[in-house]
Formats: sequence, C-alpha cells, structure tokens
Amino acid sequence: MGYYSPYPKVLVNIGLPLQLQILLIANGLFLSCGNIGGTIGTGVGGLIIAGMGTQYIVLEGLLFLLLGLASIILGRYMLSARIEQVAS
Repeated sequence: MGYYSPYPKVLVNIGLPLQLQILLIANGLFLSCGNIGGTIGTGVGGLIIAGMGTQYIVLEGLLFLLLGLASIILGRYMLSARIEQVAS
C-alpha cells in the first residue's frame, strides 16, 4: 500500500519493509541502466550507419558483441578480486 506524492507518477511506499523497498529501488535502477544501454547502442549504431552506410551493420553488431563480452569478463574479474580480498 502507498499513497501518491505531489510529484507525478511517484508512488511512495509506506509500511513496506526496508528490504523490499531496497529491492524495488534496485529493480528500477536495473531497468534504467538497460534503457540507457539501449539508447546509447541505438544512437551509436545510427551514427555508424549514417556515416558509413548499411554495409557495416554486421561489423557494428560484432563490435558491440565484443564490447559486451569484454565488460562481462572485466566485471567477473573485478568481482572475483573483491571476493578474494574480503576472504583474506
């Protein structure tokens, strides 16, 4: 349950446990980051197509695939380093 705040489309959750509120905020941040990534990817892809033409669409897809894999590998490396640091 909640009530609407004076700000548009903002639901203030009164009476929810703190853990549930934290999960709701984390889910909102996750969705926002996904939307930002989609927007940036679309913008960069549009710039590449506008600048070089549609024949580079596959190359652009491979480039973003490699960047995504690199970010996943880097994130896992940083997480494992952090876990080892905390464990020792």
